[in-house]
Formats: sequence, C-alpha cells, structure tokens
Amino acid sequence: MNQHQFRSDLYYRLNVFPIRVAPLRERREDIPLLVEHFVRRYSARMNKSITSIPARTMETLVQWAWPGNIRELENFMERSVILTPGLVLQVPLSELNTAPAESNGDTLREREREPIVRALRECNGQLGGPTALRHALV
Repeated sequence: MNQHQFRSDLYYRLNVFPIRVAPLRERREDIPLLVEHFVRRYSARMNKSITSIPARTMETLVQWAWPGNIRELENFMERSVILTPGLVLQVPLSELNTAPAESNGDTLREREREPIVRALRECNGQLGGPTALRHALV
C-alpha cells in the first residue's frame, strides 16, 4: 500500500454518514480562538513573543467573511506574525478592507497581480531570511 494515501475502503465507510462543517463566516465565535491559536503557533515557530492582540484588530478579523475559510485565516495570521516587530500583533488590516475587484474586464491574472506586486514592494523584494518582510513596517 502506498503511504500518504487515504484508504478507499475507509473513505466509503466514513461516507455513510457525511459530516457538514459550516464555513468560518457562519462560525464567527470561533475566530478569536483560532486567531489566538495561530498567533501562539507562529510566534513560537518564529521565536517571537507576541503578548496582545488589539481589540479593534480582533473585531475586524471577526467581521471579515474569510472566503478561504480557516486556511485563509491561518495564512493571514502567519503573515501578521512575520510582520509584527514587537509584543503587540500588527496585522495588515488594509488587506481586509479592500473590496474584491469588480468585473470591469480585468482578468483574474490582473486582479491577482496587484497584491503580489504590493507585497514585493513592501519587502523590497526580499522574501526569505531573517529580515524578510520587515521592511514593510518601516
């Protein structure tokens, strides 16, 4: 049997009773716990000591729809921990306040390009290493 594959016989046994998990936007009460969990996880991994999350930040995170569900929240929190230089979590709230681009002839590629270019500018093109993305806070 090949490792890292889900056994098909087990899948069919589990599929007798499907379990529906509501999207994160329908479980807003879970967001503060998830935020705290991800901040602890990534702070420890990056050897940082983040001791507080501003109330306004948490309110904004709870109100966001999180179309990418928990993976989007986790990625956003990891990036926030990377960008935080001190003890208080700093998140790029402007990313959450921007409405999705309206369909005005823009292609998906064009809409995806802008946030990537902005991130590259903020970190002066340095994507790895101990000083990566610190320039974004200067």
